[in-house]
Amino acid sequence: MRSNDYLTDKQVAEQRLDRLQRKRERILRNAGPSGFGSGTSYTDYDNIHGSSGQCAETVLKELMNVNYDISEAQAELSDINRCLTDIFDIVLVANSSKTKVRYLRDTVGMPLKDIAMEIGLSYQRVKTISAELNKP
Repeated sequence: MRSNDYLTDKQVAEQRLDRLQRKRERILRNAGPSGFGSGTSYTDYDNIHGSSGQCAETVLKELMNVNYDISEAQAELSDINRCLTDIFDIVLVANSSKTKVRYLRDTVGMPLKDIAMEIGLSYQRVKTISAELNKP
């Protein structure tokens, strides 16, 4: 985790995963016969018949790296989702509204309006509790 704001971490992880998946699609799209060729017939011939194997090796290596990064990003996203689920389970059984607001606001990074809906209090009451928590 880079911060105590799990929702922000989740958004960052989702964006990273999306970027990596688009990168993989781009690699696969460019790996076709037109992706290797340079427009000259002898280069295309070399690529098709394997006398210039470095291009295929480079593409495969890059593809393997991206696939590894994708699996890491998926694992990170899974961990964040599991943490969020655990936090919600623990916080929502807490007796104190202050405890609920504190954890949902500070740990999860939830906006006050969403907290109000989640714990069944009015937005004004959640706002008041939040202000009380900010006092030294």
